[in-house]
Amino acid sequence: MKKIVLLCALLIPVFTVAQDIDAESAGPRSDALKWLGEELARDILAGDVDAQLMLGVTNRADMGNGARPLEAAKWFRKAADQGSAKGQNDLGEMYMNGEGLSQSYEEAAKWFHKAADQDYVEAQLNLGDLYHEGHGVSQDNVEAAKWIRKAADQGNSRAQYNLGILYLNGTGVIQDYLMAHMYTNLAAAQGHENAEHNREAIARRMTPDQIGKAQQMARDWMKEHQSED
Repeated sequence: MKKIVLLCALLIPVFTVAQDIDAESAGPRSDALKWLGEELARDILAGDVDAQLMLGVTNRADMGNGARPLEAAKWFRKAADQGSAKGQNDLGEMYMNGEGLSQSYEEAAKWFHKAADQDYVEAQLNLGDLYHEGHGVSQDNVEAAKWIRKAADQGNSRAQYNLGILYLNGTGVIQDYLMAHMYTNLAAAQGHENAEHNREAIARRMTPDQIGKAQQMARDWMKEHQSED
C-alpha cells in the first residue's frame, strides 16, 4: 500500500512517462527515473502488480491530461496476466465498454470470470449483468442470480438492490417477497438511492407479520456478516 500512496502523489508525471516504462523493453530511461523516482521505476520495470494497476487507473482516468485508454488497457493486461483480480476486472470493463479496445462482450466475460472466481465483488456483479442481458454469454437468469448473490453477500449495495429485484419478480430465483424485502432493506441501510422506495413498494405486497420477519432476517444477516469481518 505504501507504493500505491507514493505513486498517487506522482500522477501527472506518470501520464507523461508511463508509455516509456515497459518491462518488456527496459533500457536506460533517465528522464523517467527522474520523474517517477528510482524505487517506483524499478517496481514498474520489475513487473510489480500494484504499480501496473496504478498506471492503468491513472491512464484510464481523465486527470486534466486526457484519458489514455490504450495505455490503461496495456497495464491492466499486464496485471491481469499476473493474476490480479482488479486488473482482470478493469480489463474486462474496458472490453465491455469499448474503452480503447474493440468492444467484445466475450472478452469481457472471460476476464470477469477470472476475477469473479477470486471473489472480486465488482467482477461478480459485472458477470451477473452479462448473464442477465445475454452479452458475451448465453442468457441465463439463474447464473446471473448466482453471481449477483455472491456480490450481495459480500455487502455490495448495488448487488443487494439488484438481487432484491430478482426475488421480487422471480427472475432466476423463486419469487420470495421476504427475501426481496431483506436484500432491498440491506441496500437501503447502505444508502442505495432507490432502495428505500423499492422496499416500501415491496412492503405493500406483504402482511405485517411478513414485514417483521423480513426485518429480522436483515438484522440476522447483518449480525452474521459483521461477525465474519
